[in-house]
Amino acid sequence: MTSDELNQQSRLLNEFFVGVQQDQPIPEVDPTALRQFHEKIIEQSREAGPGAAIALSALGLRISATDAGPLCVRNWLLGIMLMQGLLPDWQQGTELGWLRVSSGCKYSR
Repeated sequence: MTSDELNQQSRLLNEFFVGVQQDQPIPEVDPTALRQFHEKIIEQSREAGPGAAIALSALGLRISATDAGPLCVRNWLLGIMLMQGLLPDWQQGTELGWLRVSSGCKYSR
């Protein structure tokens, strides 16, 4: 990927997060992509340790800048709900049974 392409992806991701701050709706994501994203975050956070920043490129997933923002936000929200114990009924015998709490990693671009 060229530096121009990286800059374009960074710009698109930043625009998405500005939109989130302005209360724009978060686009839907593919449930399979969210699961893969979540599992890679768990894996990388275990390797990196608590408080580590994880670059999206380190996940080894082919994620477009358009998909990266919604996946990050939805994963963060699920993580918050998990840590607060709000999803136990959804974690057993449903499509959210794969959810696990990460070590509290931070994301970076």
